[in-house]
Amino acid sequence: MAESIYDFIDQMLAEENEASEQEITVDSDVPGIASVGEAERSLWYYKNLQLEIQQMHKQAEDYVKEAQLTAERYLQKNCAYKERLLGVVEQRLRNFTEAETARTGKKSVKLVNGTMSLTKQQPKYERDEEVILHYITTIADSDNPLVKFLKPQPDKLDWAGIKKAGTVKEIDGVKHLVVGKVTVPTVTVIDQDKVFKIK
Repeated sequence: MAESIYDFIDQMLAEENEASEQEITVDSDVPGIASVGEAERSLWYYKNLQLEIQQMHKQAEDYVKEAQLTAERYLQKNCAYKERLLGVVEQRLRNFTEAETARTGKKSVKLVNGTMSLTKQQPKYERDEEVILHYITTIADSDNPLVKFLKPQPDKLDWAGIKKAGTVKEIDGVKHLVVGKVTVPTVTVIDQDKVFKIK
């Protein structure tokens, strides 16, 4: 067996070059088998070729696994520190960009080595639509502004319509969605961090 993945690759290439020099074809001109003894030898040879092919596949798989483990160990050893360092530098650049965009009113900071920007994300609306639907169908009266967001199909809620019609109001430190004067049950609005991009 080859001692390293490089020896193994060299060995495979050498065998491939050797095989390519021998023209082996399977066609109608293949000579027949004249006796039982020759058939026995051919069958033995056939099974041995099968076994050799299986062993070659297994050897190749073993070397691929070995190479993958070696690569993973290399990455764990050499990249972990640099990835942590990258995170620290990124946070410093983000802090600088936040301060600079607040100072200048611009959406990005352009430097010689690239451009940095902070993009605002839409807030996240956490909700339980089943509870909202139950509220509209069993508790709310006909004057409730949420009633009009019940779709004609049974048990369907026009959430997009509610979201569009509503306004976000902070109540006891928590942001809720209010439609008219009705606070939509179970809905809490969570602001998302801005997305920091470096180009």
